[in-house]
Amino acid sequence: MSKSQEQESNLESSKNPEELNAPQQSRCRRFSCWYWGSNTEEYINPDERATIGFTLLMTFRTILTTLLIINTIYRFIWTGHDGVNTFFRYQLYFTTWSLYVTLYTEIWIISTSLYNHKKGVDFENKKQLRILMHNHIFMILTLAMESVTTLMYWTAIYEYGKDISPKECSRILDHSLPLVVILFEFFSNGWVLYQRQTVTILILLVYFPVNILYTVFGPRPLYSRLPWNNIESFIFVVAVFGIAFGGHALYSLFSKWRFNRAKKRQQK
Repeated sequence: MSKSQEQESNLESSKNPEELNAPQQSRCRRFSCWYWGSNTEEYINPDERATIGFTLLMTFRTILTTLLIINTIYRFIWTGHDGVNTFFRYQLYFTTWSLYVTLYTEIWIISTSLYNHKKGVDFENKKQLRILMHNHIFMILTLAMESVTTLMYWTAIYEYGKDISPKECSRILDHSLPLVVILFEFFSNGWVLYQRQTVTILILLVYFPVNILYTVFGPRPLYSRLPWNNIESFIFVVAVFGIAFGGHALYSLFSKWRFNRAKKRQQK
């Protein structure tokens, strides 16, 4: 045996048996670990890092999500009562898309939390990891969409001084309650977000072709500030992505600070 082969043999024998038997990660898997978190320690596990009791957490989650569902049903009723055109138009608003994404995200998180609380999280289980990653993607997307919806509505769209009717009250809830729901989820749990995950927000680009098509072929633009025939429309779009990316930057900075603080506490 040559000297180099002998050195390699000694190196292999000095390794831990677990390291020898561990399969090499694929490039895709390594990218996934880098993108979502450097290791399982930083991976999303809301139940384990909950800052309040699980029962109390689930109670507030359920109450907020139920209120959101009730308001959504009410909007379905009165938009349907106003005619098919009104109902269809309502489905094309960015607010409605945000609302559906929020409901979808929260229902998935509640279901996952209940399962994980009962069974525990197995980071070797690929199915569980895919579900956690799925929830992570939609948490990022929902935070971005609801930040845009709420801020743009209250600064650029809402007409102050109007009488508060049941319909108007429902609109107000549409543009405030979903953000409350998702912010409660974000602040009450140990979600770890990263600046590099901002690419996820580009999914919002899917909405604008729909808006353009309705503006061109529909009776009137969905949003008066977005007629797509002037420079202000494109400034509006830039503002939307500015809020989305800026919001994600703030959320990720806060979540990283929170994670590092929790890590220091564990080390003491």
